[in-house]
Amino acid sequence: MFTGVMKGSLSYVVASLGLITGSWFAAHAQPGAWSLNGCGTHFFGEAKDPMGTVETKWLCFFFVPVIPVLSYHVLKSSDHLVSFGERERNLDLIAFSGLGLHWPSIRRTALGSSVGAIVLCAVLFLLKKLNE
Repeated sequence: MFTGVMKGSLSYVVASLGLITGSWFAAHAQPGAWSLNGCGTHFFGEAKDPMGTVETKWLCFFFVPVIPVLSYHVLKSSDHLVSFGERERNLDLIAFSGLGLHWPSIRRTALGSSVGAIVLCAVLFLLKKLNE
């Protein structure tokens, strides 16, 4: 019985890793960012660089940056309202070469999302304790 559970769990792990890897390669190939309900890709970690501003595209799950994909030099940025509550951001970008990651931008985003996750967990823990 235990072996059957392990085989089933292993297949879920392999399928999940395959899905994440495929998503990373697809996000790396597309120049822009796109998400639906916070799942997809989004730019985070604006940082200054000698060439200007740098932002990194991340794979996101419910608006939380999970895996960095590629960093870009942002040449020009413009925002406009598409519909109520929905904004579209147009960027002129130059991708970093090679693996293409700007580590200061990634560190800033990872630190911010980690602090946010800790605060969220603390609030949920306190709410649970208050309801007991």
